[in-house]
This record gives sequence, structure tokens and C-alpha cells, in this order.
Amino acid sequence: GAEIPLADPVFDSTKDWTQTRHGLGCKITSGMKKFNKIGLMKKMVRSLKKACIEYKDIDLAGMINNATSAVAGTGETGYDALALASSSHTTIGGPQTTYDNYGDAALGVASLQSAINYFDTLIDDNGDAITMVPNKLVCNAEGRWTARELLGSSKKPGTADNDVNAIQDWDLSYDVYHRSDSTSFWALLARSDPDYDLFCYTSQKPDFKMQDFPDLSRSTVITSEQWFQKGFGDPRGFYLGDV
Repeated sequence: GAEIPLADPVFDSTKDWTQTRHGLGCKITSGMKKFNKIGLMKKMVRSLKKACIEYKDIDLAGMINNATSAVAGTGETGYDALALASSSHTTIGGPQTTYDNYGDAALGVASLQSAINYFDTLIDDNGDAITMVPNKLVCNAEGRWTARELLGSSKKPGTADNDVNAIQDWDLSYDVYHRSDSTSFWALLARSDPDYDLFCYTSQKPDFKMQDFPDLSRSTVITSEQWFQKGFGDPRGFYLGDV
């Protein structure tokens, strides 16, 4: 007849993300409209839309390119106020335990095995095991060939022996991240895990508004705005191999 015990949720602090407005525009003069022989206005509208999408993509890349920085305005921080990749991340509750999601080593057999082992030995905020399954290796274009050898070789790459390439036991695929600003960059992600926590909240995709310019020039201005914010709370689903 005893009551079933209830588990207390782990709380420490809150973290807010505020949507940010981003805008861009272009001006079409009276002469451009009069001698619009090559569809210039349509091209400018298409270029404006592309520029808005490009701007967002570049802004989001800052979270990855500054993954080891917790400086305001450059890198992002999570619930423990540390950078996305850190050797001293802390759990929120339970036994105060640290974990390290920054390998700081070039992409290779040993470093990739260490990354996989990191996901295999994760703990939650109560100190219990919460293994994650990594499924995506991302790297700079320079690392494409190494990634292909590591994930596609039946034998251990880079050697003349017949050792089995054990990395093949993991269902990993790779993508080239062209926004990376480092030739040595690579990371391993558990993107399919429900607790994967890198995100971009988008309240509004780019819109387009055309209106007369507020003077007597008879020009037209096209403006676009979008609202979004990037960030992360729990960085455990992201392992930075090298920057």
C-alpha cells in the first residue's frame, strides 16, 4: 500500500533565446525601370532572396566556427555557461560530473574511435548512463577524402596490415560542411538522438516588400526581413574533433 516514489526533475537555471530581426534591401532607380531590357528587377529580387538565405547560413556557421569560444558576440554558451566544445562541461544535477566533448586531434582512426567512445560512455544529469548513437561525421572539404577512407574501407586505413576497420560497425555517414573556416575541422554528431540540442528557431522566413522610395526620384525600394535565433542548451550530442 506504499506510494510509488516520484522522481524530482533536475533544475538549475533558465536560458532564454531572443528572436533577432535581420533585414536587407535594394533600390531600383527610375532609369533602371525605364530601360529594363534584361529583366533587371526580377534578377535583383532573386539576388536579394539569395542574399538573405546566404546571410542566415553564414550567421548559423558562427556557432560551429566559434565552437570553443564562450566570448559574448562570437561563440554560444549552453546551460553550464561553457562553449559548445569544452573539456570541462558539467552536468546540472546529481553527482557533479564533468565531460569532455572536444578531442583536439586531427581526423584519423584513433581520434574517430575516441569520438565514438565519447558517445558510448555519456551520463545524464543524475549520473546515469545515456548512451547516444552518433550518425553523422562532418568535416571541411579538405577532410572529405580521409572521411571517405575511414567510413568506406573494409580494412584499417593507412596501414599495410589486414586489421579489420572496426569503425564500419557504426552506421556513420559524412557530410562536407562548406561553411567551416578551418581546413582541419571535423565533428561527430548524434543528430538523430531526441536529445540532440543544436537548433535554429525561425519565427519568420525572408519576406519581400516593394514600395516607392520616400523622395521625388521615382525610385523603388525592395526590402526583406527575417527573424531567427541560433543556439544550444545541452551540447552532449555534439563532439568537436578539431577546429
